[in-house]
Amino acid sequence: METKKRKWASMALVSTLAAALAVGCSNTDGNSTSSPSPGASNNSGASESLWSVPVEDGKYTEPVNISQLKITPADVKYASGENENENHFTKWLSKTFNIEMSYPWTTTQQDTFNSKLSLMLASGEKMPDIVMANGDIVNDLIDSGKFIEIGSLFDKYANEEWKQAMDQAPNVWLPYSRDGERYAIPILQDAYQSDSVLWVRQDWLDKLGLKAPTTLAEMETVMDAFVNQDPDGNGEKDTIGLAIGLKDGFSSYMSDTNVLFGANGTIPAQWNESADGTLAYGSIQPGAKTTLEMLARWYEKGYLPKEAAVYDINKATEPVVQGKAGMIFGAHWLAEWPLGDVSKTDPDANFQPIAIPAGEDGKRAFKLNPMSSSAILISKESKHADAFFLYQNWLYEHYPLREAPFDVPTPAGHYYDLNEGVAKEGAFANADKLSMTLNFAVIPNLRMQLYTDLNAGKEPTNSFMEALSRKPDGNKKAAELLLNDKDLGMFNMFQGAPTATMKDKKAFLDKLELETYTKIIYGQAPISDFDSFVEKWKSSGGDKMTEEVNEWYKQATG
Repeated sequence: METKKRKWASMALVSTLAAALAVGCSNTDGNSTSSPSPGASNNSGASESLWSVPVEDGKYTEPVNISQLKITPADVKYASGENENENHFTKWLSKTFNIEMSYPWTTTQQDTFNSKLSLMLASGEKMPDIVMANGDIVNDLIDSGKFIEIGSLFDKYANEEWKQAMDQAPNVWLPYSRDGERYAIPILQDAYQSDSVLWVRQDWLDKLGLKAPTTLAEMETVMDAFVNQDPDGNGEKDTIGLAIGLKDGFSSYMSDTNVLFGANGTIPAQWNESADGTLAYGSIQPGAKTTLEMLARWYEKGYLPKEAAVYDINKATEPVVQGKAGMIFGAHWLAEWPLGDVSKTDPDANFQPIAIPAGEDGKRAFKLNPMSSSAILISKESKHADAFFLYQNWLYEHYPLREAPFDVPTPAGHYYDLNEGVAKEGAFANADKLSMTLNFAVIPNLRMQLYTDLNAGKEPTNSFMEALSRKPDGNKKAAELLLNDKDLGMFNMFQGAPTATMKDKKAFLDKLELETYTKIIYGQAPISDFDSFVEKWKSSGGDKMTEEVNEWYKQATG
């Protein structure tokens, strides 16, 4: 549930911030004088050597004009007399920083935005000062040569709060790096929102006199009891041990098996860093074979749903909601949905989150999902590279806890209407929801840390924490588990555009992988077919793909 909200925020309402707040442009004046912690030191006196226009008390001494391209969500409605270029946000920018924003054009659809932007690149049209984009178009923008190397500006202008937030997001710069230099600033997201813990029916454990499993071996023992010892007490053998869906693959955020592979040292369907520093495809590693052999045994014993191959990640939750499954892997927000619906079927159901299980050698790992999906690029033709950092530093100093920062009078009747710092009912219900329009100022681990504090019994001290306190206890417990295990995440280290071989061969190789894995689990093929699959994968484009991926990795990291 939180993931759905987060994706909406990052793909839509984060664009609203870009529409109204994101500012910046490239410094081509040769101004290279640096100053320690510029963001923190701009609130007293003037700093002519650091900023392109003198700054006094955190505000430019004269207006700085900035242009930007952005997406406006279709459901955004401005108050009477307001428009894209004059509204609550732009007034706040002007009053607080003396920054005047303008938008050459806007659109409500991501595809339309990307198409228009691509046409601008193809025609050689002048770029605006700043562009917020996501997906493959970012690679096109970087490769066009029209945008500056922004990493050095980040090092120069970003304040410590922002830098520390970026340090919490491993490899977040990787998609935007070329020869070790950084060409776009990642827009951070809350961390561990789609990463998995193991949810277990505690009431079944208690009834059968079992302890929560800590290893794969213990997990197998518990599943055997859940299947064969009638935990629901109806006298029928109609329960399963683990709810999974294989239709969408083996590495997702719910009803999947990535943690089981992680316990054997690999994550499938992604490129993991090997001991020698090169990238290797997770689905062809020895640990994948070990996991498939284990899953085939579990399927044969009835621990897994018979329909697993045709279940997608959502369909696979049905046995859980129906009170027929004892375990499921998934994100911390599963406590809200689907686990929140189990009580409608079984009022005594009690799902609790536990730490992910370990393999034979004690290894534990989970798929680490990205902590950024969008990025900011600044044009080489701009004159005020510092403007974006001036306001962004302010937000990182004042806004991570989602307190509404605006002091510009807000007209009634539109979506960001505020009342004493809290959005009115019918617009955004509270400052936590308002935060979705300001999703740039995110400290990745903060949400999980606040959940952890609440789980320890701490009282809310701000509106953000107050909103989180109303979530189910399971959210808080799972968040603490994820934060404790944050170093176990395995990130997909290939973050470039699809390579030439991927464009030609990846669909075929993905189909081959899914079919082979499924047949092995269903007992329709022997485990030895895994070795045949690996050889065919390698000879059918996989080796070439691996070469291309590592060429990209070497080039990106310099």
